[in-house]
Amino acid sequence: MWFNRTHPRQAPGLSGLKLLGHLLSDRRDLLAILQQYQQDYGDLLRFSLGPKTVYVAGHPEMAEQILIRDLETFGSLSQQAKPVGLALILGKSLLQSYGEDWKRQRQMLQSLFHKRRVEIMTTHMIAAGEQLLQRWHSRPGEVIDVLEEMVSVALDIVCRTLFSVDVTTHLDTLRTVLPILIEHAATSLKNPLLPPLNWPTPRNRRFKQALQTLDDMIYRLIRQRQMGSESTKDLLSHLLQTQDENGEPLSQQSIRDQVATLLGVGHETTATAMTWLWYALDQHPLVLQRVQQELATVLAGRLPTLEDLPQLIYTRQVVDEVLRHYPAVPLVARLVLRDTEINGYPILAGSTVFVSFYHIHHHPDFWSQPEQFWPERFAATEASVKHRYAYLPFGIGPRICLGNHFALLEMLILLAQIVPRYSLKLMPNHLVKREITITMRPRHGLPMRLCPC
Repeated sequence: MWFNRTHPRQAPGLSGLKLLGHLLSDRRDLLAILQQYQQDYGDLLRFSLGPKTVYVAGHPEMAEQILIRDLETFGSLSQQAKPVGLALILGKSLLQSYGEDWKRQRQMLQSLFHKRRVEIMTTHMIAAGEQLLQRWHSRPGEVIDVLEEMVSVALDIVCRTLFSVDVTTHLDTLRTVLPILIEHAATSLKNPLLPPLNWPTPRNRRFKQALQTLDDMIYRLIRQRQMGSESTKDLLSHLLQTQDENGEPLSQQSIRDQVATLLGVGHETTATAMTWLWYALDQHPLVLQRVQQELATVLAGRLPTLEDLPQLIYTRQVVDEVLRHYPAVPLVARLVLRDTEINGYPILAGSTVFVSFYHIHHHPDFWSQPEQFWPERFAATEASVKHRYAYLPFGIGPRICLGNHFALLEMLILLAQIVPRYSLKLMPNHLVKREITITMRPRHGLPMRLCPC
């Protein structure tokens, strides 16, 4: 048996080589493996990866402890000596900072995603959605990779809101370099045996070249904006006008780090969530039919507006259920800064703890029939959410995602634009398998046929 309980106060553990094989294998579903272990051994699991100890926590109260109550104990992975994960790409951005630096950045950037500011951005979302539909207009009946299409439209929206330009001139570059960067960041979390970045391996050279290409693009756009005379109200302009508590503007490096975060993470999470949304609608035709009926009633064939969205009650429930059933970010990591306990088990400083939003979202103690796709569970009269921290699509606590309102608006608007015009049908015999990079994606894409309504 892989699991052992060699110490009565030690969380159940799995030997390192076996786990490493699972993490790096293209044939296994890590979330399914962890879900089975959770059912058999409990909500806190311990793994050894070489010299490192890793825990996976899959209970709402553990999430509350790690992400809200004990922030002085559970810090950012960027606080360790060797950068891993997104810290390799995003530098010292808000997502990777900690302590007083994080508080300063959070305060400065809070207004970037103020609800009213985000709502103004809906015009960019609608424009990007219409451009997507124009591309599809000449392709009825064709098979498309929905993941690629959602990446494209999400990048378009981010570029319009961030830079006031559509993605056309940058799409090829971004679609080439971002997957390389994200894959390397994810692998650095899974495999502690990766050679240091200063070793000239093919993988390291490919990563460094992709990172340099991204940096060149971002710095070029920053310089163009600084030299331009036009007054714009996009997110880049806001960053350039932002000042710290001493009245000093952000450094070029800091602006670069924030832009990289908005560009990379901002598109990736929404694109994967939208991809799973189309898969869910194809797998549940009665759900799709109800969404179509609601959109037909509310919109009557016209484009959606911001004022329409509160009336899309069932459609919003579908989005919420997608984010529960297929959380875009299924695992979030924290570094243990000092010895502590979780659920009575000792946790030593230097360990890494992953809070599993996926397993919390599927925990049978807090969800009725958790494996069933059932949007009605989010109806106002439905009391199926049995713990305040059982639903964490954007995280919780002070580090909750700043872009949560932006992402929800984006998903609702794209859904309202596409569903009345197209049904997307999964290709027969295509086996949908999950993989985790930074987000949860279908491993081999999602080939679907464009069927005009």
